[in-house]
Amino acid sequence: MKFILRLFSRFKKKIRQISSNFCILKFFLFFLWNYVKNLCSVKFLNIHNIYVKKIILQKKIFLYFFFPKKL
Repeated sequence: MKFILRLFSRFKKKIRQISSNFCILKFFLFFLWNYVKNLCSVKFLNIHNIYVKKIILQKKIFLYFFFPKKL
């Protein structure tokens, strides 16, 4: 039980850090918006392109959250 509470408190701290930093939030929302736009235009793109864009998007978000200085 203590382990779960500790994990939850860490998670809460992480959320506070992320939400307090407006730049990260803005970056994430920007990529989320592009992702949604890409999904909406499925008929104009083939499935391979969408898949590749998804992977690129996931890499960028991962790099930004875990290695922000590299971008």
